[in-house]
Amino acid sequence: MINVEWRTVAQGFDYKRYLQRQVQDVLDDGAGVEGSKMGYYAKAGEFTGADLTYIRGGIADRLGLTGPADMDKLAEISEAELGNHPLLGERKTRDKITRTIPHPETGKLIQITRTDIERGFVVYRDVEIPIDLAKVEESVIGNQRTSLELVYSVDKSFSYLFFSDLLTADQKKTFQQIFFDAVKEIQVDVVQKMIVDYVGQRGEIMEYGFMHLDNREQDPHVHAHVNTSNIIRLPDGSIRVIEARELFQRGCAERIDAQFKALFAKKFQQAFPDIPLESYDHDLQEINPKFAADVKDMRVAFDKRATDIIRSKYKVAAKIKEEIDRDKRDLYERTQQKIADLIAQEQAGALSKDEVLARVIDVNKDYEAQYGFLNSGRYNKQVQRRLKNKKQVVSLHEQQSQLVAKVSELNLTLKLSSDAVLYRQHDKERIVELLTNKNPKFTRNDLIREFAKYIGLGIEAEFVADKFLREQEDIFALPCNPNEQPVFTLKSLARLENQNVEIFAGLTSYSHQRFDLADYFRELEAGGIRLKDEQKAFVQNVFNGNGASLVVGLPGTGKSFAMKYAVQFARQQSYRTIGLAPTGKVASAVAADTNPDYAGTIDKFLLEIEAGTLELGPKDMVFVDEAGMVGTRHYAKLLSAVQASGAKLGKRSIRHTLTVGPKLCARSIKAAAV
Repeated sequence: MINVEWRTVAQGFDYKRYLQRQVQDVLDDGAGVEGSKMGYYAKAGEFTGADLTYIRGGIADRLGLTGPADMDKLAEISEAELGNHPLLGERKTRDKITRTIPHPETGKLIQITRTDIERGFVVYRDVEIPIDLAKVEESVIGNQRTSLELVYSVDKSFSYLFFSDLLTADQKKTFQQIFFDAVKEIQVDVVQKMIVDYVGQRGEIMEYGFMHLDNREQDPHVHAHVNTSNIIRLPDGSIRVIEARELFQRGCAERIDAQFKALFAKKFQQAFPDIPLESYDHDLQEINPKFAADVKDMRVAFDKRATDIIRSKYKVAAKIKEEIDRDKRDLYERTQQKIADLIAQEQAGALSKDEVLARVIDVNKDYEAQYGFLNSGRYNKQVQRRLKNKKQVVSLHEQQSQLVAKVSELNLTLKLSSDAVLYRQHDKERIVELLTNKNPKFTRNDLIREFAKYIGLGIEAEFVADKFLREQEDIFALPCNPNEQPVFTLKSLARLENQNVEIFAGLTSYSHQRFDLADYFRELEAGGIRLKDEQKAFVQNVFNGNGASLVVGLPGTGKSFAMKYAVQFARQQSYRTIGLAPTGKVASAVAADTNPDYAGTIDKFLLEIEAGTLELGPKDMVFVDEAGMVGTRHYAKLLSAVQASGAKLGKRSIRHTLTVGPKLCARSIKAAAV
């Protein structure tokens, strides 16, 4: 995935040294350093600075910097970006105000935000520390945006191919060239069009890029950094800072990433026709053209053994996930403790039941907001920075030797070309159908991304998407803020959604046998299994006599645990239980956690219904997990099947639904009590 972010420098920071250090391993010879690393590397018949770096743009031309980078040129770029270049004039800096309070016990300064001040406390190492306004200290740090950075990369399998003996030295040079060429073309034809001043005017810019061969864990990781200096020269000669609002719009980075990879794949296949490529899904499985799995990315089609080995070598993503999962657990435990404290205050008579309920609602809202942040890309980046190893600078020749040695031990082998599928060969209408299966709303960026991923369009994906948006009568734009990108949906989908609501409402009025579960709950408790009140209400709701019900609950609130005993009771009453989920991974979890008679994806279930290999009847109970991820079209088929059979349906998701068999339950489970 392409990473897009501003590079910001604080006053006093040695920015020149920082900039040079990022590419020191490939630039030492350019500055005439004795014992040149690049010189040694070039003598070995490998790359030169021109292969791995570039500087270009109208401003670069004016400053005489165009061409391969070297240490002196980067020093001049740092002066230009800091506003100290005589040909560009001074630049304004932006001050950042930092607020701190001393720790009440240690005296250590703790940084606080305006939000902390407004609520009167700061959370430091899971402890709430009251803020005494008299002890708040402010300091001003001058900050300055120096450049906009994009980092381009492809699946790690390409990096392992690059350092394997499957490519000759000349082929590695070709690989490097087509990778960098794809980066440069996307920058010129896509990214640079988004670089303007604050009123949308375009002008001369300066862009510089360099290629790295490994990551901070010293594993193979071919990637390129491209920086656009925060300077734009307008036709009248005035100098301003750049704006790139479009780049930060929803889905823009993702669609640029897809366009880049489609362009790179096209160049790669032309250069290496005997090396197969394949697309894979979110579960890292190769795409099967017979099923509607979403394309996540593309990779070199190594055989399963080699693919598994490569995946096991990269631990960064696993470390990040482990860190975030731990933070989520800590957040949940803190939330539960807050709720327990409120309940204790109610029992002590300090708070009324209504006061406790109101505060529990606030606690849940805070939990949702903080949980959402922990799931965000922004927090992922924070954790990634926290875990980063310090950059090590070694010669490029030494670096390559180490990486080649690592990869040669793996004995990588390729899959047969006939077994690898890169593009699904869908028409554009089918691609839009797949796009709107999960979310009925989409943007131009979403459409460009999907055309790039499914058809293999690079830069031209934009033109194809724009033409499609103009000509398709089924597409219409939803009302939106004029400063935001338009959001689209389909007229046919809106009609289908209305139909789903009507069917769902009809199912809730169906009359099914009603059960009193008091004896069942006592039986569970006698066996040492205690359900919380909200979990009991959930299970009871499944058997309340309606044909459909909906359960809403926050993550970790015990919905799966409750569902397990709903399934168990249903089986005791001679119901066949069916557990469905939108993805294979979730379906496997449903099978393991709740043990229904049938478990699978909604896709598989609907295919079996349509083929007649599976039939629903009045004694079937269908549970749908992660129902918030299920698209309108799948709901229409599922609801119609349940309606026709007289079965019961229930839905659930992280925050939305539990779809249960021939009935659908509508019960909210709060984090407070479950």
